[in-house]
Amino acid sequence: MSLEHAPQLIKRQRVQTITSLSKSSIYAKVADGTFPKPVKLGPKAVAWRLSDIHDWIDSLSNGGGAE
Repeated sequence: MSLEHAPQLIKRQRVQTITSLSKSSIYAKVADGTFPKPVKLGPKAVAWRLSDIHDWIDSLSNGGGAE
């Protein structure tokens, strides 16, 4: 896979900025299946696919996942 086609991974702090969700809200939504699961990068590191976050935001305007 070339770098131009590799999925962009973002850390939690950027996910919080993009979504305006708190850390606890992100993990609560992951736990109940209403938010994308992170990708495990290492024993203590995770990140999210930027495309998954954009898809989740798009789903809000379609009536899915909004509180």
